[in-house]
Amino acid sequence: MLYLGISDSQKKVPPLPPSVASRSDSGSGRAFDDGATFLTFNPTTFDGKLPIIDYIVIATPETGTAINLTVANLAPFVFTGLRSGIRYRYSIKARNAVFESTSSAEAGPDTATTVPGRPTSLTAIDLRNGGGITLNWVAPANGGKAITSYTITPTVGAPIVTNSTATTRSFTGVVGTTYNFTVAATNENGTGQDSTASGTVTPTAPPPPPPPPTPPPTPPPAPSPTPPPAPSPAPSPTPPPTPPPAGSPTCSGTTLLNAGNFTLFAGRDEQRCVGFSLYETPVLTYYNASTGQFLECRGSENGPYPNSGECGYVAGPAAPPAAPPAAPPSGPAAPPAAPPTPPPAPSPTCSPSAGDECYCACGGGFLSRRLCNGTCPCSCPSPTPPPTPPPTPPPAPSPTPPPPPSSCACRDFRGRCLSAFRCFSEI
Repeated sequence: MLYLGISDSQKKVPPLPPSVASRSDSGSGRAFDDGATFLTFNPTTFDGKLPIIDYIVIATPETGTAINLTVANLAPFVFTGLRSGIRYRYSIKARNAVFESTSSAEAGPDTATTVPGRPTSLTAIDLRNGGGITLNWVAPANGGKAITSYTITPTVGAPIVTNSTATTRSFTGVVGTTYNFTVAATNENGTGQDSTASGTVTPTAPPPPPPPPTPPPTPPPAPSPTPPPAPSPAPSPTPPPTPPPAGSPTCSGTTLLNAGNFTLFAGRDEQRCVGFSLYETPVLTYYNASTGQFLECRGSENGPYPNSGECGYVAGPAAPPAAPPAAPPSGPAAPPAAPPTPPPAPSPTCSPSAGDECYCACGGGFLSRRLCNGTCPCSCPSPTPPPTPPPTPPPAPSPTPPPPPSSCACRDFRGRCLSAFRCFSEI
């Protein structure tokens, strides 16, 4: 175009800027951080009397540096290279050979959108349950549009679309097969790039079940209650000692007589007569009225004590020989002798027991008694009167001398009869 008749000063007038007529997001299918906006413009109303040679389109973000794009004409076009999810304002300038116009009024702001970014931190964990795998990842930037789903791609098997915004997923594989995974996010503009691989994982069979717990030890049985001890039976009363038979030694173990210096002991297998003179009285004979036996003590030079001897029960001295028939008495017959008076019985008020036997010296012999309240109840029976001597028989051969009368307790070494008192005083 020729501008005839224009002065030089008129040639230096800057043109007026065109204007942005419309704008629209063109992010569909756009890669993340490569957003685009479709723009249309209104032409300038004054070109400064010089031809317009080009236009400068400006995209100014809310934060950051503006992007300038030079275009040859005002045909509608797509402004690309916009960051995903960032809000931009748009303006335009016109240039001629001399001047550049001011910027037009800004249009916007508008958000540049794209597909989502790449998920990060993808992991795959074997659950050790016979094929189970758990996938976890971190959601990416949404590219200006909300994420609606994820696509999981295993190295074995078909891709899996989750149709969920969750960032974890369970996967069932085959025991012994090795897997690797990637994941991509999807929004209204499309599916973004795959994440980096998770790393290989091989599902394993479940471990064997643990052994059953050890049962607690069986408590020891409760101790049985100890029955109370059975009461001890009452001791049976000891029967009184049985008198020894005639002619055998006694073993009563008690002192038979203690009179002065004469002591008669009962030993285990024999009885000893201690304290009588061997030379004066070689044999002592005592009568036990309670047993009807005679205790005979014989002196022994070899005894264990000086002037001692051994004692034993004997049947008693032999009966005297029968006297010759007596002449019929010239006078009336003498009355028969009264029978001997029996010895008195022990006092019935005392209860005899074993080991309580005592002896009383009576009429040259000993009477067996039982202790009564710690005292030996000695009561001697009346002496038996000597029998009436028969009439003097005719001379006959010398008979065996009769036994000593009851008043003869012992004899001396000459055979003379001694009383009990004399017997004890001689010892």
